[in-house]
Amino acid sequence: QISGALKLPGVYMLCAHDDQILRDWARSHVKSMGTLDSFDDPPALEWVVDEIVNRIINGLNKVGDDEKFSRRQNDGRDYIFSGDDNVLWTAILVILRQMNSQTINNQFSQRYPGFLPTVTVCVVERSKTVFAASQCLLHLMTSHGRDFWERSTFSP
Repeated sequence: QISGALKLPGVYMLCAHDDQILRDWARSHVKSMGTLDSFDDPPALEWVVDEIVNRIINGLNKVGDDEKFSRRQNDGRDYIFSGDDNVLWTAILVILRQMNSQTINNQFSQRYPGFLPTVTVCVVERSKTVFAASQCLLHLMTSHGRDFWERSTFSP
């Protein structure tokens, strides 16, 4: 069992791993680690969130590799992150659920202004990731309260 005081970035990263057993283990341990009051402490956690969100926003799972963190298996697949978009959406949902409202409002939404439009489009278009995306949207709506509508306004 992992202590609630420890926020281990690797456990959050494993929430987006290709192996279902590792994902299940990581998700159960993320919940036991407690609320995220900030996702830049420890600093590596910020990289994990950046990587998952950028894969979702930038063409759903198509970003360059950072050789320091990502190693390729012989078949060319990403060793750390799953190629399944549903896995990535579910991983970010798990992480969002651990953030308090202030962290979502003051850090997450400001750092990733493209996330809300992306999640909204996935829900409206009923993409294959609609279930996890709609859960993210619901969580963001709850966290932002009335501010959600100001943040979600699309302007040309």
